[in-house]
Amino acid sequence: MQIETRKNGHLTIIKPNVAELDFAKIQRLQTKVIDLLNDGERNIILDLAEIKELDSTGVSALIHIALNVLAYPEAKFGCIHAAPSIEKILQLTHIDNLFPLYYDEKKALEAILPTIKGSVSLLYLGKPSTLFEDIKAAAGNKLQVILCEAIKELQSHLIQTPSVAIFMEEQSLSKDTLTAVAELGNQHGLPVVLLTKDAKQVEYKPDTVLVVETPLSREEIGVLINEVVLADEDERSEIPISEGLFKKYAAALPEKLDLLEKLVGAAVESPRKDNYESLIGAAHKLAGSAGSYGYIKAGEACKCLELLLKGAIQNSVNDGKDGKDRKDRKDRKDRKDRKDIIFCL
Repeated sequence: MQIETRKNGHLTIIKPNVAELDFAKIQRLQTKVIDLLNDGERNIILDLAEIKELDSTGVSALIHIALNVLAYPEAKFGCIHAAPSIEKILQLTHIDNLFPLYYDEKKALEAILPTIKGSVSLLYLGKPSTLFEDIKAAAGNKLQVILCEAIKELQSHLIQTPSVAIFMEEQSLSKDTLTAVAELGNQHGLPVVLLTKDAKQVEYKPDTVLVVETPLSREEIGVLINEVVLADEDERSEIPISEGLFKKYAAALPEKLDLLEKLVGAAVESPRKDNYESLIGAAHKLAGSAGSYGYIKAGEACKCLELLLKGAIQNSVNDGKDGKDRKDRKDRKDRKDRKDIIFCL
């Protein structure tokens, strides 16, 4: 049995890819949850999308797993994507009184985030500086900004404190450190921002790291935090964008659109789940930032693309199973959608 594990912000999602949980599979699942707890994970969501049958052994296993998680202070546990028949069983056995059943990851995140928000942190790798103080001031009471002067300190806080992003100064950071921080960001599902005085002089930059040139005013830092950290529209505050930051964004926009077009092309050429997910991530970021900077149509087009793909990804595995004619029709439709999206942008 394959068990998928991934991060979504503050959540750790576990998905057993099996239709029914027998004793051996339950043992593996329980071991996986215990390993995650030992690694410091505290907000664990079990994805039941593939589970089609649940007997008394499976019900007992869910109770045991939930109790293991909830034994930790401030820990959260829940299930998502339960089939109607599974949901009915959990309700009849009153297990839903022990832990909640969420419709999807978004609903789980919306429910859990407010309960941990007081301890949510932005981690800053660097030395005490004016820039660090400006970031603390710009974050205000939304986030706790923690200074980490060494990567070991950063790793410790990632385990102990729910975090939303990693910011770091380019000065004195080696290639190995940049690589390690980028890997930590990927591992914990966090955006990583590299702050530098001259982006052109950065010799090594991991693809997953956002490079931002300094100096920045506190107003500009506030916009950056809103764009990178507070990704959900409901969390964005209305901070006016300075002319300097607007010009930087306008200059970088063609590159963002080129990347989006390449990802669209890759998804049309090979409609695999990983290609869809890469495109969804890029569209989500651009949908939020473009609207903030006044590119309303681009933001709306990206939001539509994101929503369409999130629906399509549920059926992407089955798209090629209904014969060549259906695939040909889908390919023609995807090419048309691509043209429409690029035209909007």
